[in-house]
Amino acid sequence: MKQYLYDTDDELFRCAVRFVIKAQHGGISTLQRSLDISFAEARDLIARMRTRGIVGFTTGSKASPVLVKCCQQCDRIGKRGFSLLEFPDHSHGMWFCTARTACRKRWPRQSDEEGD
Repeated sequence: MKQYLYDTDDELFRCAVRFVIKAQHGGISTLQRSLDISFAEARDLIARMRTRGIVGFTTGSKASPVLVKCCQQCDRIGKRGFSLLEFPDHSHGMWFCTARTACRKRWPRQSDEEGD
């Protein structure tokens, strides 16, 4: 895991960061409902994530954009080295590492005809 997740003793913060990254949704009320905490606590957690570069700034009443990705194969967290594998029957795809050899071997390529 990256240093910005574990440089604190706060277990609630670590759990909140993990939830936001896995869900790719930085909404205060979503975080509040999922962790069963008050709105003020959820707002403070999102503000702490914003100062660490995990989520971006909001526009209006929308959720904060999540700037960090999580590989759904090996649980690596980071900002770079990820690709989105989209499936035709799902509304969203799955994020996986492109930097780690193990993940590149396990996941199929998006297009074998492109001549990689």
